[in-house]
Amino acid sequence: MNAVLSSSPDYERLFESLSWSSDSWPGTERVDALTALIDGLGSSMADGDTARFTEANRELIKEKIHSVMWQQCLPLFSALSLRGSDCMRQRESIASACRLLSACVPLCEESGPETLALSVLPSLSVSEEETPGPGRLGVEVACEVMAALLPSLWKSEQLPLSILSSALSSIRTLPDALVSKVMTRLLVPLLGCSSGETLGSIRKCILDDLCCWYSTERSPAVTERTLLCLTVLSDHIMGPRSFPSCSDPRLSPQFWMMVQDGLMHRDSVSRKRALYLLKKCLALSEDEGVECPPSTSRGEELLFRWTPHRRELLREFWEDFVLVMETLEENQVHVVRPVLNRIDALIQTTVNDSQASAQGLFHPSWLLCVYQRMFHSENKSLMREGVCHLLQLQVLQQPGFALAFSQFITSSLMDVLSESSLFNRSAGQSVGDCPELGAKLQVFMVTFFSSLPSQHRGHILLKMIRALCSKHWCAVPLLFLSQALSKLPPSPLLGSDGLAALREVLRCTMITHQVLLRGAAQCFLLNSALQLTDVSSVSLDDVFKFLTDFRADESLCRDTQMWNQVCVWLSDNEGNFKPTTPDTTDTVRSYIQHEIETYLRVPASNGQTERLPNPKEADKLSRAILLCVDMESKRAGIEISESLESLLSPLLETLSKVSTNIYLPVRKSDKCLQLMLGLLQHGTSPRWQHTGEEQADKVMAVIEKLILGVIDPVQEFIMRRVLGELQELYDVERADLYLSVLQQLVVMYHSLPEYCSKIQQNCFPKILHHSLDVLRETNKQVNSLANQVAKVIAMASLGMVCGLLEEEVIALQSETIAPLKTLNEYFYSQMSTSSECLPWIGKL
Repeated sequence: MNAVLSSSPDYERLFESLSWSSDSWPGTERVDALTALIDGLGSSMADGDTARFTEANRELIKEKIHSVMWQQCLPLFSALSLRGSDCMRQRESIASACRLLSACVPLCEESGPETLALSVLPSLSVSEEETPGPGRLGVEVACEVMAALLPSLWKSEQLPLSILSSALSSIRTLPDALVSKVMTRLLVPLLGCSSGETLGSIRKCILDDLCCWYSTERSPAVTERTLLCLTVLSDHIMGPRSFPSCSDPRLSPQFWMMVQDGLMHRDSVSRKRALYLLKKCLALSEDEGVECPPSTSRGEELLFRWTPHRRELLREFWEDFVLVMETLEENQVHVVRPVLNRIDALIQTTVNDSQASAQGLFHPSWLLCVYQRMFHSENKSLMREGVCHLLQLQVLQQPGFALAFSQFITSSLMDVLSESSLFNRSAGQSVGDCPELGAKLQVFMVTFFSSLPSQHRGHILLKMIRALCSKHWCAVPLLFLSQALSKLPPSPLLGSDGLAALREVLRCTMITHQVLLRGAAQCFLLNSALQLTDVSSVSLDDVFKFLTDFRADESLCRDTQMWNQVCVWLSDNEGNFKPTTPDTTDTVRSYIQHEIETYLRVPASNGQTERLPNPKEADKLSRAILLCVDMESKRAGIEISESLESLLSPLLETLSKVSTNIYLPVRKSDKCLQLMLGLLQHGTSPRWQHTGEEQADKVMAVIEKLILGVIDPVQEFIMRRVLGELQELYDVERADLYLSVLQQLVVMYHSLPEYCSKIQQNCFPKILHHSLDVLRETNKQVNSLANQVAKVIAMASLGMVCGLLEEEVIALQSETIAPLKTLNEYFYSQMSTSSECLPWIGKL
């Protein structure tokens, strides 16, 4: 090249012969040739040959180099950005163009690299979804261009900081591969070329930006990205103590939280990066041999400390910790089980250290990293080992450690306990035996809550119950967890928000569970509520709303142990519940009397058909009435008949006028029938409870006697409504209520000959005749809404009567034989008509 330059003094012609137009695509050889020319010119001009390189020639060369940078290099970088850098040829072209740019920088004007850098810098902010366009380069190309310009930019005070800011912003949106490129091509050289206060400032800026991003979002994705950046830059940001302490990551709480989250991360690469950073910090602390942090304020919580005079203890603890974390990556029980004793050693060291000084060397959160890693293991057996090990942790008997572990227990432990396979029977266990984990869970719950400071127990128990609503729980884990909660000793821990959380579990989490498991879990949860509710902070309304969600056919029904337990609990705590109004004391009876009055108070009818009232209101009130009466029946000197009659007098008075009071709102009559139906259904014990001779139920005997006094007006009202008054869409569900009441009355009073005979002579024949007439008429008429509603109600009425006959609740008498024969002929005629209309059916 020197020979060419010496024999060809026409430098302009040399540049023109090797240059290319901005819209063309040069080969790598041509770019390298131009690079060699500029390198040769630089070497020759450095020798100081003023004869060959006059002032005019120097100015010409500067102009040509400026043209190469802006007219050849920059358009070439844009073209390379559009084509991408996936193939080897593209990468070679980028490298060749960057070598050309690097050769141009020393010979151009002083402001040239800075101006070019400012034009390229915005390209680092292009997100992953964006594509390079005119004036913007691809991120990878921009990184290479900035790396080529970087050595010439140190004279500028602001530009390196601008590059640092753009690079830190880009790592939040770029994919991992490009983030690594930004780190290695920009930030590593930036740190490597800096020194003194400048290096400390850059280190602090990087650390603060990453820690701020992490603490603001603290998601697995952010943790993964920040760990990647810190690992790439670790050799530069973890330097000796000669740098300002503000740039030392070991003094940042967010840094250690990031490392801990990395150790518990689902991604194995992130876990390895976090462990690498931990080991690097440990090695640096040991090499320096100084206190870290140098000083602490009283009460400040530190995740990491290093003290030279306890160097051996610290080294032993962290070596065991690193060994355990590395072994847990194996995911094989026979490999991990031998190091479980190291976990015990870590725990004991932490306990001894916390007892020796108020501000220990080892924070308990490092132990949680070990358990979390075991909980996230892909091997279910290893997961089970981790859960069992935590449940048997003796250190939780200390209040300080129990409180420190509480957040982990209400979140991570609850998450892993939702795994059904953990509750499989162990070898040697029989069907029906409590699984090993279930038994350990019961002991753990009692130990843990007994060890917690009393002022924190209620809050932690509430968080645990809410964890049952936050995700899908299978029936088996929920059953054994409910059983463990029921073993807690009686204590006022739950308020109205606790009962609301339990209701959420009953209504949402359990809704799809198998019925027997669901019923057992309901019993355990109800028992827990009775033992753990702070009655002074809940009202009777809260209690009875809560009891509504326990299904009578699964858990809470009369004459069961659970029902009797609720009665005793209400009786023992009567007068202690949170009053409805200040300066008053609510008894169960006064509350129910007020609720009945409120329940029966309805607005005047607007003349339009309304929806049926919410049946849950009647369900709640009927169950409350029965609990109140059963509670009072166990007290001496209480006359059940008088008690019930005074309690139900508003209901009975309304029912006695239901067929004659034409101004009675339909909504009020519906609510009265719903409440009466609830009393009859909840008051009757299930058939499976009657063994041997059925014991006399005095309460139900009185209720039946009271309702028998109003049965005629109720029956007349139902018959009038069913036989022609119901024509609107909302009347379909209303007819279902009426027929359910009528059916319940027939079932209850079928042993009374006078009533049975009366209803069979008057009611059933009318229902059969009317329903048959409706079916015949609607077949001949246009299918209007009223006709369709009447037809549905007629079919439901016929179904009710036929069902009673089939179950032999009522006997077949002469009054019903004739309409039943007519009904039978009607259906057979319909079938034969269909066959005549479709003659091909008989050929199938």
